[in-house]
Amino acid sequence: TSRGEAIRAAAVSALAAAGADEPVFAAATDKAWQVRAAVANALPRWPNPRGVKLARALLDDQSMEVQRSVLVATDAWPLAQAGPVLLAALGKAPVMTRRIAIEKLAARWPEAQAFPEQGTPENRAAALADLTARFHRQFGDVEQASGEGQAAPGDKPRPVAPEQLARAEAVLANLADPRLASADRRRALDSLAAMGPELVEALSILAVDRNQVLPEDVYTDVLPKQDPVFAALDRLRSADVIARRRAASELAERAGDHPPGRLALARLARLVAEEPDALVWRSVLAAVASDGSEPAIRLAYAAIGNPAPEVRRRACENLAARPSPRHVKVLLPALADPSQPVAGAAIAALVAGGQLDDTRPLRQLLATPNEPLRVEAAAALARFGDPSGVDALGQLAYSRDVAVRQQVAQAMGDLADPRFTPVLIRMLDDHLTVRRVALAALTKVTGHDAPHSDNQQPPRSTAEQIALWKDWFQRQDNSVDGRR
Repeated sequence: TSRGEAIRAAAVSALAAAGADEPVFAAATDKAWQVRAAVANALPRWPNPRGVKLARALLDDQSMEVQRSVLVATDAWPLAQAGPVLLAALGKAPVMTRRIAIEKLAARWPEAQAFPEQGTPENRAAALADLTARFHRQFGDVEQASGEGQAAPGDKPRPVAPEQLARAEAVLANLADPRLASADRRRALDSLAAMGPELVEALSILAVDRNQVLPEDVYTDVLPKQDPVFAALDRLRSADVIARRRAASELAERAGDHPPGRLALARLARLVAEEPDALVWRSVLAAVASDGSEPAIRLAYAAIGNPAPEVRRRACENLAARPSPRHVKVLLPALADPSQPVAGAAIAALVAGGQLDDTRPLRQLLATPNEPLRVEAAAALARFGDPSGVDALGQLAYSRDVAVRQQVAQAMGDLADPRFTPVLIRMLDDHLTVRRVALAALTKVTGHDAPHSDNQQPPRSTAEQIALWKDWFQRQDNSVDGRR
């Protein structure tokens, strides 16, 4: 809990060595990249599904050093566990991440040498799909090995016996006959319902994996009696907006313990495609917020065009939680959104993606009269290595708005760039709230707490910390002048 990230990082390393896994896993979301890198360095302790899942999550970190630490850590794992992580890294946008991953994977699995590191996104995606399929054949199910895509405890899909799957397929073929009498249709639906808990997974295989179209009455008459998620989905068809809002809210509440499965997600995406109510959309986006499947991503894409700003904002947040280079084409237009929270969320989602080839749309935001949005755009540009972002933050530090200056100091601390040190030292003479944020930011950009000698007590008051930082900076400045 120390304010200094160097101390927190050392604590993570010590806890990992002591076998205290839970606090180490919790530190994976620490705001400082040094702490998250310490978590990545501890990954060799967990060559298991949980460790692989953590490694995959850290591959989406904004810090290249964290990503590099993850890939280095896989050296200590068996190939069956390291492979899924390295394959996932091949699908990431940063070139350096892909380069390290291909070197490590090809060194242990020569088939990976054919991966086109510098190829077009389409060629890389096709090559990655082929490699993943081959790895799956040799070492087992990649998703199973990584822990990805598994249902929550207690909600794992029931295995479907081949004869059960064939039975379901035969019934569906019977239901597809337009000449089927109503009584025979009722008996066919009843026979599906009689399959019990295996029915949902059987229909998921047929509808999602094999693209078979399920009759509407399977969704309305059979599945709602098998699964409460489908019961809520059925209420989304209501003409009563209050009923739809309640159904969507129920889906969001259930998502933590009973997330929508593949078939339910596909059904949800179709049902809300024409949904006009913003509250329904908000609940639907909350229900799929942690889901990275194709239907969930399509829902977010559709929601970005919603008339309600809150829906558009949440859609951007969902995409930020599941970053991908393919989101860029959807997020760039959102930068011009008339709502600042929406444009800000779009910026955050682009930053989460880790790479932006053309930063001109972000640079255009530096001309907006909305200063808080300019700060967000400038910080994003700095993360993407565009020097205009660093310059803009320096200029915004002179804003007349105290809240904006505070936001600038916070952004400089998050970027942890030593170039901001002189600006932050000057901000120690600002409004009290700005001073406090600048003090915290100085710790991040310099990598240490307020300087004090070993025989001194650590500074407690804001005034003491400010005096020590100013004295330290003056000594740094004088030493530079002396060397000149």
